[in-house]
Amino acid sequence: MIYRRKRSIQMPGYLYLVALTLTFWSKLVTHADDAAAHKNFQRFPFRVNYRPVDLVKEKTQNVSLKCAIVPNSDHPFLFLDFILISKEHPQGGWVDVAQIEYLSGLKSFDKSITADGHIDNVEQAYLEIQWPLAVEETFGIYSCIVHGNDKDFKILEETSEIEIKPHDCKGM
Repeated sequence: MIYRRKRSIQMPGYLYLVALTLTFWSKLVTHADDAAAHKNFQRFPFRVNYRPVDLVKEKTQNVSLKCAIVPNSDHPFLFLDFILISKEHPQGGWVDVAQIEYLSGLKSFDKSITADGHIDNVEQAYLEIQWPLAVEETFGIYSCIVHGNDKDFKILEETSEIEIKPHDCKGM
């Protein structure tokens, strides 16, 4: 007598695999224009902030910029593909600083910063970059891009920008 083992598919894992496949497929058939990818739409509840707020060049230590989903918010994301922080280049365009991807993890593209993040759980997803000291390169306009899918597997991408400015010490 020959016994065959029945294969069972776990639905949560199966749905995740389908969503992941659809995400990769959709990236191949849809291309976002670079300029449009850095617009500030503010539709989804996530925040970009930096601390400390009063930065003094060459004096303020432990500077950080964080992009995060607002906890317990009414966001449409089922899962996230990536969070990306870019900096506007003085001659135009954007330069990637750090990224966290669901499949490949955390990447830092700038040796002068450290990066930390979490993307596995949408409610706790964030990407944070840190500088040991505020230097000239710390200041500028930063963009945070959050990319993922909703419950209908529709691609969602939201971008927010923030400017890190040095504190004016002349009035002190």
